[in-house]
Amino acid sequence: MAYIPNWNKEIKQLICKLEVENHYPDDNLIICYKDFLRIRDYLHCYQFNPTVFKSLVELTINLWETKEKINRLSLLTAIKRYHYNNSKRLLELDIQTKKHIFVLFKNTFEKAQFLTEKQVVAAQSLFNPLLISLSLTSEEEKWFCDNEGKTPFILNRILRYPVRSKIISQWVTEHFHSDKLRTRRAEAVGWILDENPDFIIDEQTLIDDFEHANLLDIEKIKSDSFHYGYRGGTVIKRFYTKLEIPADSNSLPDFECVRKYFYDNFDTIKRQTMLWAAAYSRLDIQQKIDLLKKYYSDELFVSLFNIGKKYKLIEILKWLQPKAKNHKDVSQKKISEEKFEDRELGEMPF
Repeated sequence: MAYIPNWNKEIKQLICKLEVENHYPDDNLIICYKDFLRIRDYLHCYQFNPTVFKSLVELTINLWETKEKINRLSLLTAIKRYHYNNSKRLLELDIQTKKHIFVLFKNTFEKAQFLTEKQVVAAQSLFNPLLISLSLTSEEEKWFCDNEGKTPFILNRILRYPVRSKIISQWVTEHFHSDKLRTRRAEAVGWILDENPDFIIDEQTLIDDFEHANLLDIEKIKSDSFHYGYRGGTVIKRFYTKLEIPADSNSLPDFECVRKYFYDNFDTIKRQTMLWAAAYSRLDIQQKIDLLKKYYSDELFVSLFNIGKKYKLIEILKWLQPKAKNHKDVSQKKISEEKFEDRELGEMPF
C-alpha cells in the first residue's frame, strides 16, 4: 500500500521550519520537556546558541532517571542534530557543559537500563562524535582508559584525544604490545612521542603487528559472516599495500605476496609509521615538523602531502613543494587511497 502523507501535518511542520531557519533562538527556548517536544523536529534549523545547547544537555541529564514517560533517545538525537553543523562551537563551551556531554555518554553505559537494547547502541553511536575534539579533565580521561573494552568508540576517543594527557600516554605504554593496539600502531606511537619525542618503533613490534593483521583477516574470511565477491568482504586496512580478496571461497588471499612486499619495503613502512605517529602526536608544532622532516623519504611523498593537507601544515607543504617535480607520476587516486588507519567508527575519514 502506497504511503499517503498527512499533508496538514507536513505543511505545518514545513512552515515552522522555514519560520525559524537561521533564526538565533532566545536563551529560554528550552526550559522543560514540554518546550523540547514543541520544537524538537526543527531545533537543528536554528542558529547555534550555546545557552540553548547547554539547557538541552542539562534537561536530558535531569530527566535521565525520571519515572515519567519521556523519549531519552529523542533528546540525545536532538543534541546531536543541533551540534552537527556547529561542532567547532563546542570547543567554546565551558568545562562544565563539556563534562555534562561526557556524563550523557557515560549514562549510555552505566545507566543503560533506562534505554532499550537497540537504543543503547544507537545512543552510544550518536554521542561518540560529540566527544571528538573535546578536552576534558583527568577524571574523564581515566574513565575512558578504565572502560576501553566496552566499545570500539571508547578506544577511538582515547587514541584521538585532542590534547596531551599523561594518563592516556601511561595507558598506551602499559598496553603497547597488546592486540588492541596492533592495528592502531601509529596513533599509539604518537602518544609515546608526546612524552618521549626520541622514541622509535622497534622492528619486532611492526612484524608482530603485521602477522596479527594477517591472522585477523584469515579468521574473518573463514567466518560465516564474510561475503566474497565485488566489495563483499572487508579486511584490515593496510596503509602500505592492498590485500586482494578472491572472488570465491575456494582459496584465501595471497598473503605471501603481501608478506614479501612488507619485508621488501620494511624500512619505508617503519618510516611511514613514524611519520604518521608524529602527525597524530600532540607535540608542539615545531617539534612535530622536525620529526616529519626527520622520517621523510622520497617514497613517502604522498604520505607527507596528505599529512600537510590534513593538518594544514603550510611549512611542511612549502618544504615538500620542490620535491614535487620528482613525483609527477603520483596520481590523485594514489593520494586519495592512503587513508592510513584513519577511519573512525561512525565518523568521516580525513
